Amino acid sequence: MRNTSGILTKAKICQNGFTIVEVVVTLGIIGVLFLSMNTAMVNVFSNSQTANVKLSRDDIVNQIRTVASNKKAMATTISKMVGGVRANPDLHNCACGGGPCHSMVKPYLPVQLYDWADTLQAPLFYDAVGIPCDPTVPSCVIRVTTSFFAECVPNLNSSDPTPPYSCGNLPADFVAISYTIDQNPAAPVSPQNQVKSITGQVFLQVSELDPAACL
Repeated sequence: MRNTSGILTKAKICQNGFTIVEVVVTLGIIGVLFLSMNTAMVNVFSNSQTANVKLSRDDIVNQIRTVASNKKAMATTISKMVGGVRANPDLHNCACGGGPCHSMVKPYLPVQLYDWADTLQAPLFYDAVGIPCDPTVPSCVIRVTTSFFAECVPNLNSSDPTPPYSCGNLPADFVAISYTIDQNPAAPVSPQNQVKSITGQVFLQVSELDPAACL
């Protein structure tokens, strides 16, 4: 009788194992799944980074508006001395008098904005999570700039009630802090770190400012 045990053994191996085609197909499926997962993770990271930039920008807007409308912070901003020199001499003249003040059209005069704790708020640069940073660093993507303009007291006895261009040496009626939060021009731009520009103004009546501002 013919011995067929070797043939049977080989047949069993073929039946229980994988062919080369099956292995290649399986590896191909795994590769596609890995590529899909990698792409999805990249998209999640990209979307998260974009959301962080937008959230940080909005937080900075709220912070600037809060500081610009706070009497103590504005008193600090108006009276601030740096190296024995006023940080904002034009703003001081318009808020306190004693120096020339003019109503202005763009470009407005720059102003250094300080909060109630005497901390500089603008001009300043921030990274994607809202931490102040060196503007030369690529991750420092958000720029904050501030300026101001004044409105002189109108002459109500005149036939033309339009506020005059020059307040002379008298305090203005209003001052407005104008802010811009936009892209740091020195930072490389990508869809993930692009900062949509936001501008706004906070108006302050000079008569309501803290008297300590002019000391």
